[in-house]
Amino acid sequence: MIIPDSTVLIQVINADSPNHRTAFRWWADLTEKGEPVGLAWNVVLSFLQLSTKPGIFPRPLETHQAWNIVEVWQKNRCCQIIAPGRHHFRIFKTLVGETNGESHGFADLHLAALVIEHGGELHSTNTHFGRIPSLRWKNPLAQRLLF
Repeated sequence: MIIPDSTVLIQVINADSPNHRTAFRWWADLTEKGEPVGLAWNVVLSFLQLSTKPGIFPRPLETHQAWNIVEVWQKNRCCQIIAPGRHHFRIFKTLVGETNGESHGFADLHLAALVIEHGGELHSTNTHFGRIPSLRWKNPLAQRLLF
């Protein structure tokens, strides 16, 4: 299961981003192939907040526009909303202990724990995720830029 974070999803819909075309193609390829995609609630909330906030986009989305995008993603047959399960607290606590919370916000460690718990791979442009040894992570935009 691929679990994207908001840094990638924002670029999928932000036509003004220099990485928009790459991000859009990544998302289209992922969903067209039917690759399982997990949408974490904290990522959805971050997407809604950032995509509607003046200063992030030259033309921020209206709340209903951002919500409609999330609904389209959620209705895609390969996408599902994921939530913490019974092992989440233990995994999260371990990650906090391993990193002392340094260079990672607790929200990012929560997302990493969610990805680990679901056996997924995090797709993010935030390279600090690479410092969590037990997390499968990649920047899908950097990989595509190599070709």
